[in-house]
Amino acid sequence: MQLSRPSADAPAELKALTASVMLHDPLLGIRQIVQTMNDWLREIGDRPNVTLIRYEDLKNAPDDYFRRALAAIGEGEISETHFEEAVAFTQFGNMKKLEAAGAFDSKILQTRDKQDPESSNVRRGKIGGYTDYLSSEDQAYAAEAMRNLNPLFGYYSSAPQPDVGTTEQPLIHWKGSC
Repeated sequence: MQLSRPSADAPAELKALTASVMLHDPLLGIRQIVQTMNDWLREIGDRPNVTLIRYEDLKNAPDDYFRRALAAIGEGEISETHFEEAVAFTQFGNMKKLEAAGAFDSKILQTRDKQDPESSNVRRGKIGGYTDYLSSEDQAYAAEAMRNLNPLFGYYSSAPQPDVGTTEQPLIHWKGSC
């Protein structure tokens, strides 16, 4: 969605692709995304200053994961008032209202086509929303590709996870509490 709608820099032929075609694309599709994520983890995952935080985690427990993000960048003492204001500011509904009102100066944070709700940066905030765009066959294809994603990312399928180069030591080191 990001490449085909909000991004003004994407070529027209890319913007014309369906979600299904994009999913299967050898360069931009799910298999390449999984490979890239696994490569990132192999490259930086054993660094002591790496913290993995997923969108789903932030959506489900924003206070906890925002605190983890702040701890990861070295913020120690945090004003509770400022923290609560920051969490409230970044809530999905507020961000959607701000984008719709044109409150952001940066072009990358502005809606490209006000007639197309899918061109907003803050679109839906729905975990698992991909199911609304992909057929059951495409979802099965994506699930198969995801079986190759390192389980440390926390996305699990019902099938056994393959060995993707795990070591005895975890690749993700958390700063703060887990």
